[in-house]
Amino acid sequence: RGARGDTSGAGRSGSGARGDATCADACEGKRGRRDCSGRGAREKMPPKVILYTSSVSFGASTRGHTSNMKHILDSKGVKYEEVDLATNRERADEMVKVSGGERKLPQLHVDEKSYGGWDSVQELEDCGELSKILQV
Repeated sequence: RGARGDTSGAGRSGSGARGDATCADACEGKRGRRDCSGRGAREKMPPKVILYTSSVSFGASTRGHTSNMKHILDSKGVKYEEVDLATNRERADEMVKVSGGERKLPQLHVDEKSYGGWDSVQELEDCGELSKILQV
């Protein structure tokens, strides 16, 4: 998994084109013997995606952000677990630990790494990184 999911920006510029060229170069003349999808010989498991929400929210923006996040995940066909902290308070500690102390909702976690709330997820979507993180 290495750098997958790294949102620091390191290595981001031009990585898509370079990665495609590298795969194409590696596969040149080896048709049928190499899988260039990045999956190798074995099929990778889909990432574990958790969306932390609360059905008891007093803020219209929180409800709107939750709805928007669900829409993005659903439109990409991502299977995810929605954890409603209003009914699953025991899962709040898990969310806070992974997110480095962040309690704001909604939050998106992929493979036990926090990608933040709505603003961060929308930024990842806008720059094309979210699909890579979600492996879709």
